[in-house]
Amino acid sequence: MNARSARKIVQRVEKGSVNHKSYPLHTVERAFLALGKTLTEDMRTPWTTEAARKAEIAENRPAREAAAAARRADKAARLEAKAKAKEANRERIRGLEADRKNRELAAAAGREAFKEAIENEVDELPESVEVVHEVADETVGEPDNTYAEMSVKELKAECKSRGLKGYSSLKRPELTAMLVVNDQNDGL
Repeated sequence: MNARSARKIVQRVEKGSVNHKSYPLHTVERAFLALGKTLTEDMRTPWTTEAARKAEIAENRPAREAAAAARRADKAARLEAKAKAKEANRERIRGLEADRKNRELAAAAGREAFKEAIENEVDELPESVEVVHEVADETVGEPDNTYAEMSVKELKAECKSRGLKGYSSLKRPELTAMLVVNDQNDGL
């Protein structure tokens, strides 16, 4: 180290504008020795403070690493629990969807069975309609068109008043057939 560099370092240290990041302590000590000056304890403070801090960090490193490992393990456990909860929720949703599909299939099968029953009864309808018309002709003298003149709402109300079941999703022809068959059964 030349005299000029040493003077520059010493001046900066004496002003207090040098710290442990500017120059390492051994460089500052050599500059002071080159100029025959003494480095006081006050001037050494930035380096000694930094050394103490580094020693403390080194001392606390195992505890910090253990705490970090505990945090990582805790986070992993939380993520695993969250994943298990999501999977359980997915399973619950799959079960609900399967139940819904089963109910839909059962409802569709029930509707088909009901439609078949109605169709079987409708196949017999022309005879029963003729019987109803004959009875009406005998009593009134003209055919009974009450069901033909009624709205779907009125037909459903009639089914309800008679205590019939399964009429709510039926259309006009099916409602009419149901009422005619009911009239025929009541007449028997």
